[in-house]
Amino acid sequence: MIKKKAIHFIEIGKIIDYWSAARITLTYRILLPKEISNFKEQQYYKLFEYKKNGTNYTLIENNSQGGWELIEQ
Repeated sequence: MIKKKAIHFIEIGKIIDYWSAARITLTYRILLPKEISNFKEQQYYKLFEYKKNGTNYTLIENNSQGGWELIEQ
């Protein structure tokens, strides 16, 4: 008997590199096998913003309390 497990992965969305800043969007997904009931697949979204100084990037703290936003399906 083969056990089915949930698959967790982070998908890199857009990477936008401006002259003085950069943005990266990530989506964290949880995919469940069909045999698991009473749970639903979920995904979370987060935007990271960076200030750019030459080749150095500094993370800018934003107002999302540092968490990931749940995307309702």
